[in-house]
Amino acid sequence: MCICCYSYPDGKVFTWGWGGSHGTFSEDGHSSGGQLGHGSDVDYIKPTMVRVDENVKALDISCGFNHTGAIFEYV
Repeated sequence: MCICCYSYPDGKVFTWGWGGSHGTFSEDGHSSGGQLGHGSDVDYIKPTMVRVDENVKALDISCGFNHTGAIFEYV
């Protein structure tokens, strides 16, 4: 499993990753639980913006083996 995340200075968050084991890509395109924040358990091999309300800005983000977390601010 590999999960990556990035936050731009304007507060937009992009995540990508896959849930295959031992560095292999999952053939059916599904990860183990939707840790990327896109509302599904589909693998994203390219950075994909996480959709949030227009008046929300990410202040900080973190990701690990089985999670992606974010602190948001309403602006």
